[in-house]
Amino acid sequence: MMIYAGFWKRALAFMIDFFFMWVVTLIFFSTFIFAPLVFLVSLFYFPVFHSSSLRATPGKYIMGLAVCRPDDSQLDFKCALIRYFCEMITSCTFGIGYLMAVFTEKKQTLHDYLADTVVVEGQYSDLNPWQAWMAQLRYLFREKGMEKSSDSSTPTIMPPGNAKQNLEDLFDLYKKGILSEEEYKTKKEEYLRKL
Repeated sequence: MMIYAGFWKRALAFMIDFFFMWVVTLIFFSTFIFAPLVFLVSLFYFPVFHSSSLRATPGKYIMGLAVCRPDDSQLDFKCALIRYFCEMITSCTFGIGYLMAVFTEKKQTLHDYLADTVVVEGQYSDLNPWQAWMAQLRYLFREKGMEKSSDSSTPTIMPPGNAKQNLEDLFDLYKKGILSEEEYKTKKEEYLRKL
């Protein structure tokens, strides 16, 4: 059973994330170009973390929270990106969009409602935030260069061979955060058919 995250835990997680982004932006960029770079940093921060195996930004991770679909499935990058842009709409509501979390059944904010996501209590990966973020970036930027298998739209990750060994290797990639839950399930079904 999913336990939906409350307003104050989410608010504290957001403050932690804002602090991280502020520090990173100040360290690497001058204040002259601060505003556009905050957007760029946040674009590579929230969607990448939310679509990783961690399912959480560092702030949410520290608070023991994760973002997922209402059926507890992992967000893909496209959904995480939609959620990110929907949060911009929420931020234009003078706080009302965030306060929805206090009154809705699943404690959803406006951007959660629009993107069909929920924030729950729980950890989904043994990776630390840095490992999860790097694994997700590698996946996102490597995916276009990978060969596609002829019978599936999923990238070919394992070489053909021993299906049982491939299943074990596949699970290892999933645990390391290199594969999303959806990719893991798709490839697992493909290997099980070969057994």
